[in-house]
Amino acid sequence: MEEGSVLDGVLESLRWNGRYQKTRSLVYLTAFTVMVMHSMSLLFIGKIVAHTCQPLDNLTVTLDNITFDIIVNSSNSAFNVSYGECSLDVFNGTGIIYSSECRAGYQYTEPKYSSYVSEWDLVCEKQPLADLSLTISLAGNLAGSLFLSGLADKYGRKITFMVSNLLFFITALACSFPLNFESFLVLSFLSRAFVSTTHLCTMVLSVEIMPTEHRALPEQIIAYLWPVSLLICCLVAYLARELNWRYLELILTLLSSYVVVQWWVTDESLHWLLASGKIDDAKKLVRKIAEINRVDPQKALDLIDQYGHKAGQPENDPSNIPLNTIPQKLPSDVDAIVCNQKDTDNEVKVICKSQVADDSLLSFVRNKNLFKLTVISCLLWFADSVTYDGLLLTSSSLANDFYVGFTINVLVEFPAAFLFSLLIDRLGRKKCVSIFHLISGVSLIVSSVLLNAKFAENISACYWIGLMFALLGKMAITAGYSAVFLYTPELFPTSIRNTGYGFSSVAALLGSMISPYSRTLSKQYPWVPSVVFGMLCFAVPVLTTLLPETTGHELPLSVAEMDKWMNDYSKKKTSKIKV
Repeated sequence: MEEGSVLDGVLESLRWNGRYQKTRSLVYLTAFTVMVMHSMSLLFIGKIVAHTCQPLDNLTVTLDNITFDIIVNSSNSAFNVSYGECSLDVFNGTGIIYSSECRAGYQYTEPKYSSYVSEWDLVCEKQPLADLSLTISLAGNLAGSLFLSGLADKYGRKITFMVSNLLFFITALACSFPLNFESFLVLSFLSRAFVSTTHLCTMVLSVEIMPTEHRALPEQIIAYLWPVSLLICCLVAYLARELNWRYLELILTLLSSYVVVQWWVTDESLHWLLASGKIDDAKKLVRKIAEINRVDPQKALDLIDQYGHKAGQPENDPSNIPLNTIPQKLPSDVDAIVCNQKDTDNEVKVICKSQVADDSLLSFVRNKNLFKLTVISCLLWFADSVTYDGLLLTSSSLANDFYVGFTINVLVEFPAAFLFSLLIDRLGRKKCVSIFHLISGVSLIVSSVLLNAKFAENISACYWIGLMFALLGKMAITAGYSAVFLYTPELFPTSIRNTGYGFSSVAALLGSMISPYSRTLSKQYPWVPSVVFGMLCFAVPVLTTLLPETTGHELPLSVAEMDKWMNDYSKKKTSKIKV
């Protein structure tokens, strides 16, 4: 009996859309919403505020060893003073005779404390420090994905989810009251690390609570929930724009206060319990789900008993293996055959046991199929992250107002969510990934040509057509990213799914770190970013041809089961090519 089919039978017999699944999904989706809002909060609490040098009533200038006292507001003065963003310039009617940095600080078009950038004057020569805050934040996300996400595979989804969410709440709360910029950087790093871990656990729990037939449902909901979360964050930020940025951070953090009661409405994943051999705990959870959903648990318990009985059958126990039956090539899930001599009643016996390869970090390297899956998954997430974040940053010029431009950019994601939810089960994961990325690649390259090529200037309404294709490309990559987000975790085995998710997330974060440079590149070569994004989109369908379809396939619980699945797919693909 396949492990995945056991889980499907258990979940179906317990009524997959019962009260239990609805309440737990609400817990996970609530956590997801808060995580998204907090992850994007830096765009608002750390926004760049328009500024100029602080005006002066009088100014002392030394020219050629002669000191002039200039009364700035005097109409009789022969000098004029101009206040730029980062410089103070003195004119004598014919040209600039003196220039210096801002002497009295800066004057902002918005309240000084509306952003930590303006509060700590992280502008002009201190501008790199503002960029550093974003880098530190992304580094925190990367650290959480790389070093903390694997804890959910080792110790369980629930405990990792709960602890990381609680630590996020504490560190994010502390971020609302930093003593200085340095302490803010440290707290921001920590809170983002725990945000990343909580987010990954949320996604894995959402996928594992559903049977195969309905596994896309959480991601279909999330496809809508993502832009809704961004719009809510933007609305809260807009309403609090006149307040100290600490209040916005505090408001967004307090939305996570539900964590104090979360322990009692969160359970361990049945997938993880079975994959970890915790049969008794799995039975307890089955009885709990059955009681909440008001169904008879007996069928589910019988299925788990059958699975547990098979797993414990003597013929499956790799002990007492005759020497002449030891294979020349070990199975993918067997690390080694160890033989020892045992003296029993003066008779020497050779007892051989197989050491089963543990589903740990080493398996990502020594298992060929798992290594291939991890590399391809990382490349897919990297390409989508660079493209999505790059378009998000370079499309901020849709409107002069920061909040309006952000809103227009997010609204494009709703039709993307509709297309994703409509097609993901009808066409399958791989076809959706390929189609959406091809549309995005073509649209972005066409947009780049229409907006930058000289011959396009003769085309009527060229700018608006190019803008339309740019928005179409953004919509398609959003839908494609959602498809990849669902597709790749389904390929990883349950025993290391969170770790594989973490590696993919690290690749996405590296893409996020690179994407801001698209703004700088677009100033010198406006056509380059969209062309690069388009080429990355074209690479995605090529890579997915190396992976099997997951629609309708049970989630693999072990590396061995995933290995067999991918080997069967490779053989099937090879036979088709030969024919």
